[in-house]
Amino acid sequence: MGTIAKVLVAGLAAENIEQVRQALEGLGIEVHLSGCEEAPGRVASLSPDFMILAVYKHGGEGMETLRAIRSVDQAVPVIVVSGIKNDAFVTTMYTMGVCDFIDIPIDMYSLIKSAEMAMHAASEVALDADIEPLISNAVEDEAGNNTILEVAVKRFTDRYLKYISNKHPR
Repeated sequence: MGTIAKVLVAGLAAENIEQVRQALEGLGIEVHLSGCEEAPGRVASLSPDFMILAVYKHGGEGMETLRAIRSVDQAVPVIVVSGIKNDAFVTTMYTMGVCDFIDIPIDMYSLIKSAEMAMHAASEVALDADIEPLISNAVEDEAGNNTILEVAVKRFTDRYLKYISNKHPR
């Protein structure tokens, strides 16, 4: 199976790394590891499709890392894993733009479903960024055909079908 996405995993405790890596690589996801301090720079250089960030303390290093990541990349989907089960904390995480929140100990089924959701969100952002300029610059040719728009629709259709076939192989 080829690589279908890149993920940056930051701040995860050593005892969880191998299990998370195996689950994600089993989906065909290329896994990159980082500490919290290096994560914003790695997001900028790696351009991951999504990210998994461990947050162990309310107001701690993980939250600061999320703020720094958002200053580098507003769009990267971030899944937070945390043992903090406080409603105000979870609400804060969602307010800061995370796409999902998973409790520690990490349930691998939940992680896989979140990864699939994050990849879908990343593909939507990529599709929008790729196709929007084509649509906004669409012009009719002499025959009245909107050729640029047709190209945009074809690209979207091809990429969506590829995404679906990767998600649901026959």
